[in-house]
Amino acid sequence: MAQSLWAIPEIEKVRSPKLILSEQAGELQSQTNGKLKGRVELQSNADRITLILSIVVPGLNNYKLDLISYQQPVEMYPGTIRASLQQFKKEIQNEQDFVDTLAQILSSDKTKSIIAALLAQT
Repeated sequence: MAQSLWAIPEIEKVRSPKLILSEQAGELQSQTNGKLKGRVELQSNADRITLILSIVVPGLNNYKLDLISYQQPVEMYPGTIRASLQQFKKEIQNEQDFVDTLAQILSSDKTKSIIAALLAQT
């Protein structure tokens, strides 16, 4: 039997940016009774991962609006979060910074206005 030379570390209870965005995508669908759906897409290149949180509107022929993007290294932090419609950009240092900034974007007047307009058209 081969001897493993890997030193696999113990994994802490880590909530990745992808998991956090996916949770929020589910919350959007739940809170709007399925009229709006959240979608998280992943794009990658050699050393960066980009996550995109979009709003999908089934009642508008699956209209899709990209709301947030997060570009990260494989290690997750530091990364850069952008709010597409708010011309907002911030460097993110850790999980708590990511959650706090995401909450700021998702609860902003601009985001609320977009959600209201999309719901009114379903």
